[in-house]
Amino acid sequence: MTAVLSIVSLAFAATALSINVAGLVRRPRIIAEWGPVQDEPHWYEGLAIVVTARRRSIEVDEIGIVLLPKKTRRRRAPEWLHAERPFRLPLGTKNLPKRLQDGESVRAFAELNSTIDELHGIDGVAYTYVKASGTVYLAADSKLRKQLRPRLGS
Repeated sequence: MTAVLSIVSLAFAATALSINVAGLVRRPRIIAEWGPVQDEPHWYEGLAIVVTARRRSIEVDEIGIVLLPKKTRRRRAPEWLHAERPFRLPLGTKNLPKRLQDGESVRAFAELNSTIDELHGIDGVAYTYVKASGTVYLAADSKLRKQLRPRLGS
């Protein structure tokens, strides 16, 4: 009987721990997609990045694409100190900096041809990034890397 109670209490403890750990998710959600976007009154093909705050408010300063010299496992780093390193392409949005509460989103967009012109000939692994509240958040989007490579001629 005590063994059953021990197993049940262990299961409850594991469930409670997983719920608390899930509540600690502080990284904003970063979704990047290539495709057509309507920017009144025209349609453009390009990259749209949507950043959504989760579990805490953040102050979004910059959204864009960064080219790092090699793959990284770190998805969060202190804000970059050098303006020119690593090479990054901020995407245009008129309403930055913006404070986002839990569940709120901001969107940035880059037109395909201008993005290709900016990134052509620069080596590195492409990540979408968000500079927010003194931290840089990277999104590992394998689809972005796969689509950038053929378009850039790498």
